[in-house]
Amino acid sequence: MKKFLFAAVVIVLIVSCSIVIYSDQAAPGTIWHQATPGVRFSARSSHTSVVFDNKIWVIGGFSNTGHSKRDVWYTIDGVDWKSATTEAQFKGRTNHTSVVFENKMWVIAGELDGNYMDDVWYSTDGVDWTVATTSAKFSTRHGHTSVVYNNEMWVIAGQGGKSNSYKNSVYYSSDGVDWERATGNAEFSKRWLHTSVVYNNEIWVIGGEGSNGLNSDVWYSGDGINWTEATPSAAFGERTSHSSVVYDNKMWVIAGFAHAGQLKSDVWYSGDGANWTEATPNAGFTERDGQSSVVFDNKIWVIYGGNEMSYYDDVWWGQ
Repeated sequence: MKKFLFAAVVIVLIVSCSIVIYSDQAAPGTIWHQATPGVRFSARSSHTSVVFDNKIWVIGGFSNTGHSKRDVWYTIDGVDWKSATTEAQFKGRTNHTSVVFENKMWVIAGELDGNYMDDVWYSTDGVDWTVATTSAKFSTRHGHTSVVYNNEMWVIAGQGGKSNSYKNSVYYSSDGVDWERATGNAEFSKRWLHTSVVYNNEIWVIGGEGSNGLNSDVWYSGDGINWTEATPSAAFGERTSHSSVVYDNKMWVIAGFAHAGQLKSDVWYSGDGANWTEATPNAGFTERDGQSSVVFDNKIWVIYGGNEMSYYDDVWWGQ
């Protein structure tokens, strides 16, 4: 009888220890840390960020002073930031896109003081920028998205043109100079301030805003021409001006502007684009939109952003 009781106690202890060890391992995206409460360069929103040359880069954006920026900053750790240039060769801009392609950083279109752009620039060091084209075939736009897919750069949807209308056209280029139209009218509705990622060898479009208000739909395509709806109503709800990354073999949606004018600080993820799980309803950083996000050093980074009254200069990471 004593031997049986001793064995039972040992089993209980082993099981208890296993439970404790597992509970100490937080799920990805649930715990967030502030890298720095204030950075050397000015607070801003609607900028871009990329990872290039083992650094995080921040390009342009709209500042608290009411001006569109054309400066470029970088960091190797998310804490200490250095200036590559305070005045890049391209015009100041906001709601542009940036990608890394062919060992260069690229800046694509955007807006300056109500004027929409269709120029494309590139740089190998963040200091000196070269124009690829001053008038790309995709026409003036801002609030679009860009990804690198199938060895080409892609421009997806946005707002602009002569009528400043919402768009659902998709273009691609292998050199930044010559752009070809994949489709002038994708299956998803016209929109801007959505997000796009490349995941599972497909291009994804997530949320955004169009003539009928905010969207909560998710779409994907293997060729940029034909688009399939993963869900018409994702669990994260209607939102725009959010950020998205691919991390831990999942797609992530972070913060943004939701229905009824509500700003969010929540974080969601999905492995299939149809079913979304909330990692946390409150990541710890202030509710915001217009932030940028990248994956660097095996962490998700959230950089700047703000609200309709002011912009932030903080940097956060989660993993």
